[in-house]
Amino acid sequence: MAAKTQFLRNKVFILAGIMTLAVAGISTAEDTRATSDDESFLKDLSVEQREMYNVTRSPSPGSAASKPRGSGSQVAVWSDRKDRTYRIGEKVKMYIKPSKDSYVTVFNTGSSGKKHQIFPNQYQGDRFVKAGQTVEIPGKGADYDFVAGGPPGKDLVTVFATDRPGELADKSRLVASTGPFAAVSDPEGTFSKDLAVVLTNQHQNNWEGANLDLNIRR
Repeated sequence: MAAKTQFLRNKVFILAGIMTLAVAGISTAEDTRATSDDESFLKDLSVEQREMYNVTRSPSPGSAASKPRGSGSQVAVWSDRKDRTYRIGEKVKMYIKPSKDSYVTVFNTGSSGKKHQIFPNQYQGDRFVKAGQTVEIPGKGADYDFVAGGPPGKDLVTVFATDRPGELADKSRLVASTGPFAAVSDPEGTFSKDLAVVLTNQHQNNWEGANLDLNIRR
């Protein structure tokens, strides 16, 4: 029993189709920015990923036209590889940097369509991030790594930075999983719409969104 307990302490896994987590030393990643504002990648996204992406594309004040939010005005997101491409089993590190004081929430939608809230998480519980501060996921000193778990395809990381505190996901939707991240319960497929409502009603135009697509290969 003790051996089994120790094994569970030393290996953590997220549901298939999102990312696999394994404990290992964390190396310092190169600060390489690679955000995805080009719509050409949309054709490769799943329905669930497109819905999350579209939440970040809301009409600008005084305009009926949809445009990307988060084009660097408030929050940037990038990974440790310029091409954002990882083979299954390789480590992944992400970075988020707001240009002004913000409350940050990050979701990951895997190639399977399953969603996790990856920030805040078990190890990084404070959503408040100061202007110009870079948040690393996994954070420095965390006893786990992101490892690309497959299946091959794309993972979509969606970042929201708001001027006001307040949870974007209802706690009833966040389900504890075997890893440091909460799984998002979305049996009826309404999470993206509900998220858009929260942003509109509680945060009006005082928020920005950004997306990062990760290419997962064999």
